[in-house]
Amino acid sequence: MSVFTPLEHHELEDFLAPYGLGRLVDFQGIAEGTENSNFFVSLEQGEFVLTLVERGAQDELPFFIQLLDVLHDAGLAVPFALRTREGQALRRLADKPALLQPRLPGRHVHAPNAQPCSSRNTGLAGSPSTAQSAAGNVQHGRGHASRVPAGTPRPVGVHANATPTSLM
Repeated sequence: MSVFTPLEHHELEDFLAPYGLGRLVDFQGIAEGTENSNFFVSLEQGEFVLTLVERGAQDELPFFIQLLDVLHDAGLAVPFALRTREGQALRRLADKPALLQPRLPGRHVHAPNAQPCSSRNTGLAGSPSTAQSAAGNVQHGRGHASRVPAGTPRPVGVHANATPTSLM
């Protein structure tokens, strides 16, 4: 079960109000997953997924939020963080970082076969420049420069801020 932090109806209502998506109709924990607490959330204006980040580097969350925004804006079917009326994407709930995302169609595939994998890969393969463009526009501490110890000579022609995608 991937609900490590249970929520009460009233605290979720308070958290959701700034999004302006209507009244909380229902919510339920999502059993799949291993790291975060995830909930299906039904509001008057649609279906959403709430994620409470339980572990991992919280300082990296803004990077992933920005990356998913770029991929979503490019037309890829990826989850992206919704903003409150004040423009906040990353908030706190139950003392954890929290993101509200639109619920994408489909369901978890427990035993994938070649057909669903092939159709998804075909869609992703059609836009490799989108990912490269996104990576070029989003700064992150995991780039090549962050893995090279200080003072290590760089290969000729490699800029100090080069990322793996900029080297391809």
